[in-house]
Amino acid sequence: MRQCILLIDDTPGILRILNDILKDSYDIIIAKSGQEGVAIAKEQQPDLIVLDVLMPELSGIEVFNLLKDSEETADIPVIFITGQASSEDEEEGYSLGVMDYIKKPFARAVVKKRIDFNIRYILMERLLKQHNLEV
Repeated sequence: MRQCILLIDDTPGILRILNDILKDSYDIIIAKSGQEGVAIAKEQQPDLIVLDVLMPELSGIEVFNLLKDSEETADIPVIFITGQASSEDEEEGYSLGVMDYIKKPFARAVVKKRIDFNIRYILMERLLKQHNLEV
């Protein structure tokens, strides 16, 4: 069974590039706004969410908080993707509980490797939980 990744970004070009990078390995769902992304996450229950930090209306941080505050989506891992490259921004994201941080502009191979690594981690974590083992 292929894992499902929800991409949430307001920039069509970024969504197209990420989809091109990931579509051969994963089932991809696309949301063009934070509100749409939250609704899709609740309905589809993706294995991973890749979330842009800088978006109009709802920022990525606000979307992340909505996801974590909902029982339906609280356990879905999130990777932030952003042009904000300062270490303070990264530190804030990690302190909120994001799984990883991908900086724009990004290299296709780096995005693919980071997503692959995080998906493998998610699957191993689930397997350990199924066997009542601590992570």
